[in-house]
Amino acid sequence: MNQHDPDRAAEQEVLERLAMLSTMQFDDVDRAIQTYLAVACEVAGTKTALIGDLNRTHQYIRAIYPASTGNLAAGSILAREDTFCQYIDVTAQPLVVGDAASDQRVQPLLSRLETPIRAYLGVPIPASTAALTPTLCTFDPQAHRFTPVHVAALKLLAHQIARWMPELRAPATDEPPIALANMSVAELNQIVAHDIRNPLHFLQGTLELLQSEPSLIPDPTLGSLLPQAYGSVLHIQRLVRDLVDATTLMTGSLSFVRHTIELGSLIEEIAAVAKSTLSPRCSLIIEIEPDLPTLISDRDRVWQVLHNLISNAVRYTETGTITVRARAINQQTLRIEIEDTGPGIDPIDIERIWERHARASSVAHGWGLGLAIVRSLVVALGGQVGVESTVGEGSCFWVVLPVVRSEPALVDYQPWRA
Repeated sequence: MNQHDPDRAAEQEVLERLAMLSTMQFDDVDRAIQTYLAVACEVAGTKTALIGDLNRTHQYIRAIYPASTGNLAAGSILAREDTFCQYIDVTAQPLVVGDAASDQRVQPLLSRLETPIRAYLGVPIPASTAALTPTLCTFDPQAHRFTPVHVAALKLLAHQIARWMPELRAPATDEPPIALANMSVAELNQIVAHDIRNPLHFLQGTLELLQSEPSLIPDPTLGSLLPQAYGSVLHIQRLVRDLVDATTLMTGSLSFVRHTIELGSLIEEIAAVAKSTLSPRCSLIIEIEPDLPTLISDRDRVWQVLHNLISNAVRYTETGTITVRARAINQQTLRIEIEDTGPGIDPIDIERIWERHARASSVAHGWGLGLAIVRSLVVALGGQVGVESTVGEGSCFWVVLPVVRSEPALVDYQPWRA
């Protein structure tokens, strides 16, 4: 028997189970959710599945299958920093952990978990609000091999679960009230996060499923268009994320949490994500100074800043190298540099690129919000950001951050109120 036959048979079972589920009708939220969670365990081959809501400090368990696992049950509240799902909230991407014991991203969590987790697969549910990020995850006490079909299947289940989230949350009061003066902006945030992200997540999951199973596409010409379609979906998601971030800054609802951050590991994690869109004629180099001081800051915000800058370098550098460096200036300050061999920035644009809706390149696409968001976040983290660039040679964006972020941060929101 061909060694790939068992995998193909398993994938076929997954597809058949999802097709059967799509024909089922539910008139009760609890029955619907328990069915979806049971199917998540079935298709992933895991023991437990749950739906959780993350905010800046905690995760709220909305539903779990089976009814209780270890210290987890519907209604449980966990510290955010003790959850695998925090990484999904930060990246807005699935988290796949085949063996937590050898995965550096989650190894530090294992000693703090009361429920044994060795294998984990989680995806965002496209039903986020201004305060909560829902996730669908499934996990097992034994190591497990997850395939792209498992990830795509869980995404499709998450899309089905999204329409039940308002009922599942009611009458939860975890979300803070939105100030009346900011109501119109907050409503825009809700529309962007829900009405646009929902179909995008469904499209992304469907395209990933089709790419992982080419036999589902009878026309090879159609199949050749999948990478372009998938790239377009990712681009729209980036636009949505920038618009949501800008709205958060405009309403003054930016909040921060302190985390202990190993900067080198964080950069490696972001680089792994960025490499998926790297030009084949370009290389990404990481240079981390040994024995960097541990950073005490908001991990989500630092990730957001560095991911934005590294993604920009990847997008504008067709050939050559992108080098990400991190070093200690002294025991109180760290410096991160992202240097590329892209087109460079004209001197007259150097200051303007940090403004809203400003772009320094004719090849840029988007709202022109990315660097404005970066600057606001860095200032809020107590740091500085800048760029040195030569047209035709490339650019070097740098960020200086305090090793320990002071409390409270003084954030100048004025640029967002213009």
